[in-house]
Amino acid sequence: MAPGPLSVAFLWHQHQPHYRDLMTGEHLMPWVRLHGVKDYLDMALILEEFPGMRLNINLVPSLVEQLEQFAQNEANDPWLRLAERPAAELSGAEKVLILQRFFSANYDTMIAPHERYHDLHRRRGWPREGRDLAHRAHFFTEDDWRDLQVWFHLAWTDPLLIERDAELRALMDKGRSFTEDDKRLLAAKHRAILAEIVPAHRRLQESGQLEVTTSPFYHPILPLLCDTDWAREARPDLPLPKARFRHPEDAREQVERALAFMAQRLGAPPRGMWPSEGSVCPEIIPILARAGVQWIATDEEVLALSLGIPPFTRDRAGRVNNMDALYRPYAVEVEGHRLSMVFRDHDLSDFIGFHAAGFDPAEAAKRMIARLEDIWFFLKEAEGPHLVSIILDGENCWEFYRQDGLPFLRALYGGLCASDKLHPVRIGDFLAEHPPSRTLARLHAGSWINHDFSIWIGHREDNEAWDRLSHTRDRVTGHIELSRDSLSPEQIEQARRAILIAEGSDWNWWYGDDHSSGMDDQFDDLYRRHLIAAHRAVGLEPPLTLLRPITSQGEPGFHAPPRGLVEITVDGRDSHFFEWAAAGHCDPLHGGGSMHRAEAVIAALRYGFTRDQLAVRIDLVSSLWDRAGDGLVTIDLLIHEPDPCRMVFELPPGGGSGPVFATLRPAEGNGGTRPLVASAAWDRIFEALIPLSTLGAKPGGRLLFQACVRADGQELDRAPARTPLTAPIPDEDWEAQNWVV
Repeated sequence: MAPGPLSVAFLWHQHQPHYRDLMTGEHLMPWVRLHGVKDYLDMALILEEFPGMRLNINLVPSLVEQLEQFAQNEANDPWLRLAERPAAELSGAEKVLILQRFFSANYDTMIAPHERYHDLHRRRGWPREGRDLAHRAHFFTEDDWRDLQVWFHLAWTDPLLIERDAELRALMDKGRSFTEDDKRLLAAKHRAILAEIVPAHRRLQESGQLEVTTSPFYHPILPLLCDTDWAREARPDLPLPKARFRHPEDAREQVERALAFMAQRLGAPPRGMWPSEGSVCPEIIPILARAGVQWIATDEEVLALSLGIPPFTRDRAGRVNNMDALYRPYAVEVEGHRLSMVFRDHDLSDFIGFHAAGFDPAEAAKRMIARLEDIWFFLKEAEGPHLVSIILDGENCWEFYRQDGLPFLRALYGGLCASDKLHPVRIGDFLAEHPPSRTLARLHAGSWINHDFSIWIGHREDNEAWDRLSHTRDRVTGHIELSRDSLSPEQIEQARRAILIAEGSDWNWWYGDDHSSGMDDQFDDLYRRHLIAAHRAVGLEPPLTLLRPITSQGEPGFHAPPRGLVEITVDGRDSHFFEWAAAGHCDPLHGGGSMHRAEAVIAALRYGFTRDQLAVRIDLVSSLWDRAGDGLVTIDLLIHEPDPCRMVFELPPGGGSGPVFATLRPAEGNGGTRPLVASAAWDRIFEALIPLSTLGAKPGGRLLFQACVRADGQELDRAPARTPLTAPIPDEDWEAQNWVV
């Protein structure tokens, strides 16, 4: 009897972090929207060209949720606002931002192939500083700006979708001199693309070509939610957070929410699940099985350690040393709960993810098919059936391919369907027909990266993030239990959701030394904002620790330290030049210090010391009072060290001159408010003198602080926005060392 074909399963994992700020509703980064029009719909629709092709696509619910918000025009991001602004109305600052942001695309595959876009890039050049961009912006015309707004989004539109849409093809053919109507047309096309992603996946799943799988809702590392001590199985010496995080109930909730959410969109819950980052441990098996998950997938290194065999190796031709062990499904059973598992071929997956883009598309596909047929040859006499699983990111690698990978995928799928030795399958179908014949005696706790969890825990920054999550969860959950009768279901759900979002793996991906996005401080800021949102949802004031960056890359913006002691008159006026001449100052409007809002509120922050007091001056923009209306405006000094606390100064109504009422509040924000013994005044500026003894400050120590402006409790601005100012507290030698004429 002739051997049958080798079953091959491709699983593309589609995921983006949760970019939406729950307090403002704005998506702080554009990548859900941009990858949505470049990478998600076409990866499903291409199946229509190959009726014999079977595929698996993993959709993470938090991604789908954000896609739907953009499709329904219920979401916005700063990049989208820049694109929608009429070119004739762009401000100088907006033009600089466009030059900074609208070439965020692979140069070789997304910019250089398009003559007009390439020309605009050449004219911008490679400046590194905003002042260089401001200078170059003068040489761009109104037509240039409009063309750049269009081309950035055309370059991020998938070639397959352009092929199939006459109006998109017409925009590509036009190439330049776009109109505002062209911009509106492209924006409408993008919303239509985003709206079609989930329905297309459902349609293709119902046709039998596609199996849609999912991950826990906000992409957490399930084993670490169950118990951070699981990190020690693969790395016994790994440093752990101060507070042990052990909440298997959160892992269960992430799984159950995901399955229910996807069932609403697909008509039935997914059969399979890619645990975030392929992270597994014995404790998650009962959770998954009870929720109805039938199979999961992870990496070959986890399999080798689970089997207790040496790592899988390959010869010069790329052949695995133990094909029969790797290329088959296994069952795993824990506490009577049984699941099927498949294990990705690390090498074949990485060939597509990291290497094939450098080849001619047809040649790359030919090499992949040849390697798969080689596996068939060596396994054709072995007892099967066998399954080769190729599992990888389904979005980020394509920007390195010609035409977003379309020629490669066509050659690959065409070759798979044409081969009599290969049989592409949906994983759930394969397992239904061929249940695992082998059961793992134990399951190693690890992920697809280095068979451990060290990407997400162990580094100082990772552990600090876990500790802040743990503290937030304990505090917010405890408050809900004590105050449930006074909180609405909506408040409780909003707080719970913020915590689940913060449990996602994406934040810790960027902490530590393993990876860098170039925007690590923004990811850090967004992570902490989710924790802040959890507090505010139930009426708790967030602790000051959540205002301090975790990443070591944060900078306080432009900052000059004090040059000597100051002597000021606290009257709310700039009395004379020398009053604040020796003070330190922070310019929050430059150097990354100001929060990225449409209009900053804090124009300048100055500070210094007398012999025994901290002196603070804050200049506010005049438009603050229009924004605040009749609301209560406060200036909060957030003291992080030495004794964490909040000093709240209530300004006179409407910005008029008058007395300033001051209170001292604990760092945790709730309870224990008492009057603050300090001298403060507001007229044209805010001035205050605060005894150092109130701060717990000692000569030779240091002071860490920020200033915050609020209207009716809503934060409008903070300076510095991320990293607190660090100021040495003068001792007896300080003035002599810093003496100036």
